[in-house]
Amino acid sequence: MWHTQSGQTGSQCLPNTLTALPLNEVSTSTKNTFDADVSRAMLRHWHEAVPNDRLAHLIKDASRAFLRALQNRLARHDIPLGIWTFLRILWERDGLTQRDISLAAGVMEPTTVTALRAMEARGYVVRKQKPGNRKNIYVFLTPAGRSLESTLIPLAEEVNAVAVAGIDPDVVAVTRDSLLAMIGNLARDEIASEAADLRPTEPKIVAKHRASGGTKQGTTSPPARYKMNTTDGEHAQLTRHDSD
Repeated sequence: MWHTQSGQTGSQCLPNTLTALPLNEVSTSTKNTFDADVSRAMLRHWHEAVPNDRLAHLIKDASRAFLRALQNRLARHDIPLGIWTFLRILWERDGLTQRDISLAAGVMEPTTVTALRAMEARGYVVRKQKPGNRKNIYVFLTPAGRSLESTLIPLAEEVNAVAVAGIDPDVVAVTRDSLLAMIGNLARDEIASEAADLRPTEPKIVAKHRASGGTKQGTTSPPARYKMNTTDGEHAQLTRHDSD
């Protein structure tokens, strides 16, 4: 249970939150009012419908709330949220390859290429190939793209300040540490899962034959009409010889 600076628990602060944002008010169909309706629905979910829903859902909704708040602020400067993601990466490290940018953004390369083309059309980036390297395409900020940093970064900082308003700084620090630990746990799980998927597996015909004890005196050799082809490095393959 988290506490605010006034000493109240998070649950004790919920009525004020609900009063500040009427849950049953019906809005028009404009973008901003639609976002407000989404926020009302989200509050209903967590405070009335399923207050003990899974942590993953809570983090997802918190992330969406952050993104909507930032998107609304970026729209005032005619900056799409998708462009913001790639600008932020390049502000931190200019001159990356398209693949490096994709990895940093956590998206597939076609998505990155589409965003970079839009940024190039706006005059925010240029894409170049380095002499002697025709394979990789490197992305560099233009002066116009670089100048956006001083305008847009304060918007993101404002969103973060709004999100943690009234929450004790120590609680914010614990929340941050907890989220970092969760990211680490899930990353290790994903890496372990990938390693397991890449581990060479025994062909089913061999595994079945091994389980049956083999054909002669407990041997575990494959049946005569099959043999192992180990010319493919570590990944042994079972090939059938129809000439038998």
